[in-house]
Amino acid sequence: MTRLLAFLTNSSDIVVAESIIVLKKILQLYPGKYVDVIERLARLLDRVSDARARASIVWVIGEYAESVPKFAPDVLRKLALSFKQETGEVKLQVLNLGMKLHFLNTDQTSAIFRYVLELASYDLNYDVRDKARVYQALLANTGHLGAESRALVLSSKPQPKFVDPSEGRQRFILGSLSQVLNTK
Repeated sequence: MTRLLAFLTNSSDIVVAESIIVLKKILQLYPGKYVDVIERLARLLDRVSDARARASIVWVIGEYAESVPKFAPDVLRKLALSFKQETGEVKLQVLNLGMKLHFLNTDQTSAIFRYVLELASYDLNYDVRDKARVYQALLANTGHLGAESRALVLSSKPQPKFVDPSEGRQRFILGSLSQVLNTK
């Protein structure tokens, strides 16, 4: 894993983007095992320019924010500064990260997250605007819905299942349409 991260620092943008997406899937399969990888991904965020890779890094940091309590608020701070220039995909992940950090570390991240919400509520992308408005409504409600919103945002996600795409296709001739469709 450390060799892969060292490789990422010296590779092209496309290779880096695909590698980070693969790292994201590995981290989903083995949660809590590679905390050092999450920290290195947080450091790598400044050098990554591909939108999918940046969104994947922000997702990983948000998903495992409890494991990296020193890095996650700093990542949110950096992303708040560049929020206007980010793509819609990254902005949505920044909002998710901010909401999770708001519940995990309210004292340190509340003001930054309010700033991001303010920027997002006037964004040109309607998905970003809508998500910001939903989060603002959740934060405004401090009653029973406030406790439920914390449970909703910080809920654990099921581990993805690995399915071998070649399973059951050995019975067909290699390169045939039957093998591609996995049916006679």
